[in-house]
Amino acid sequence: MQLVKLSKVVLLASSVVWLAACSSTGGKGTGTTDTVEDDSTASITTDSIDGGVDSSSAALLDKKIFLFEFDDSKISPDDYAALDAHASALVANSNKSITIQGHTDERGTREYNLALGERRANAIKKYLVIKGVAPSQIEATSYGEEQPVAFGHDEASWSQNRRAIIITN
Repeated sequence: MQLVKLSKVVLLASSVVWLAACSSTGGKGTGTTDTVEDDSTASITTDSIDGGVDSSSAALLDKKIFLFEFDDSKISPDDYAALDAHASALVANSNKSITIQGHTDERGTREYNLALGERRANAIKKYLVIKGVAPSQIEATSYGEEQPVAFGHDEASWSQNRRAIIITN
């Protein structure tokens, strides 16, 4: 019985250390209510992975940001077409890889938001893998609440911060 309790404590402590190791020191935190352009997506083009796709697929590949509901990591059905285009492009270019960043709004603890951001990034990754993309082509990471794109403290800002972003490597 003592061994089971000790195992649970060790597992819990390992989880906390792992979550802390996944954190970043980023964030712009200026306290303004303006929306800013996310630097991590500003220079992304579809040229690096689309390799000869038609214009409708290219338009779908331009969608790199996928929004989520509050405290949720379910992919919206509205995003399936864009994710299918990303999957097709990655399957056709097996030497290309992406990073999926999971983000959250500011509500919740830091640890909870890191875990939620990870669930969002992994939801996108799982979808792409189901569509045939090799898991080795995808890295999923979480920034939690550390890199907001909107700095207000209202639903309009929070909804923009609850997102996953596909970054082409």
